[in-house]
Amino acid sequence: MNLPFSTNYKDGQLNHFVEKIMASLPSSKPTYYDNRFDEYSDDLIQYGQWIKPLSDKGVRYRPDMKLDNVLPKLHTFRRDENGRWQAGKVIHATLFNRTKFSWQFAIMPCIRVQPVLMTREAHKRMEVRFGFANATPYSTEEELLPIAINDGFENLDQFEEWFLPKPGQWDGRIIHWTQKVY
Repeated sequence: MNLPFSTNYKDGQLNHFVEKIMASLPSSKPTYYDNRFDEYSDDLIQYGQWIKPLSDKGVRYRPDMKLDNVLPKLHTFRRDENGRWQAGKVIHATLFNRTKFSWQFAIMPCIRVQPVLMTREAHKRMEVRFGFANATPYSTEEELLPIAINDGFENLDQFEEWFLPKPGQWDGRIIHWTQKVY
């Protein structure tokens, strides 16, 4: 199943989700992983020509696989109102989904899916509950920051701005393609 990703945070800054997802994949991949960059030799990657499928489509986004100290994106949060995502499904990670520029950059397994409830009150940090609504919340900066980083955000403020920029509630699921769970 296609799992689309964006290329920018809400403030317009590049999010490098492609690079962060690539960093989360095992270096020696089991057969269900497929890194689309492997199609090109190291010589071509060195000169940035592995992005040929993007340039052929006229896409201006250029992932930078030489970024230093890229922290891996280990999971993603989605609404998934119809419960489509389940452990065992195959994830086709894409950019520009449902456009003429659509680009699948990785294939990986869905290891686990967890229900998530995020809430935020005025002038407070958000709370995140995994599994069920009365679960113990992750509510301190020390508890929430690793969740934000593991989801590909640079800091907790970006994470909150993405999901709950103002007081309210966000119900969804967290989709894991690594063994990391909460």
